Amino acid sequence: SNTTDSNGTVSFSLPAGSYTVCETLKSGWTNTDPSDGSGCKPATVTAGGTSSVLLGNAANAPATCKVYGVNEVNSSDDQFFTMTVGSGAPTFSNLGGVAKGYNIESLALHPATGVLYAGSGDTNKYKQRAALYTVNTSTGALTFVGSTGLKELEALSFNPATNVLWGWGYDKGLVTINTSTGAATVVYASKMDAEGMAWSRDGKTLYIAENKTLYSYNPATKKLTKITSSLPGNVEALSLRPDGLLAMAVDSSKTLYAYDPVAKKEIKEKRITMP
Repeated sequence: SNTTDSNGTVSFSLPAGSYTVCETLKSGWTNTDPSDGSGCKPATVTAGGTSSVLLGNAANAPATCKVYGVNEVNSSDDQFFTMTVGSGAPTFSNLGGVAKGYNIESLALHPATGVLYAGSGDTNKYKQRAALYTVNTSTGALTFVGSTGLKELEALSFNPATNVLWGWGYDKGLVTINTSTGAATVVYASKMDAEGMAWSRDGKTLYIAENKTLYSYNPATKKLTKITSSLPGNVEALSLRPDGLLAMAVDSSKTLYAYDPVAKKEIKEKRITMP
């Protein structure tokens, strides 16, 4: 019996013969290879030789997942809310009271720290147009981080591979944002009016939505490619689901759509109806 190192490997010596190698996991993990879930594979060791056995495992998905959102009350007031998703129907709860005068246009959750960030639009009543804020996930209270120098901060998304915050600035295009100061740097100039964006799980593709059109952006080549112009509606928010589908909220709808960007189609059985 041995414990794997930080790379997930372990080595030990055995006499020549046939063996069954098994993996015992800590709580919260599941055997994935072999596919029968046994966590065991046969191995044959020859005299003076070596034998390698590959066993797969993965962390179990949490029983529930909390999603943060913001609902526009009027042109400058907004209500933060949470959606808790589990095995049953999702539940919704307001997060604090109405955030008056901030004109919040976008949200993004830091993948490592869990800090929730928000971006404002151009009707902010505190002279903080296109500003970056942090949001208290218990009370909904906003804390000013800094100005991006843009006209509007229409969309936000963290790259999960680099933890860098990306955004879409009205009349400017794609930007990266310093989460300590709010300063924005243009990386792809565009006049598009995009209001939703979400990174793929590997951080190699950024999905960007403008009205009913979905694009993909490759940060390595700095190329923007149109995927489809047939989304369910004018997209107001975009996020990546754990299953790789895109969750999208569209203008004047209480439906949270699930869209497959590879198959280029909506997955209707995975829609979520919001109150």
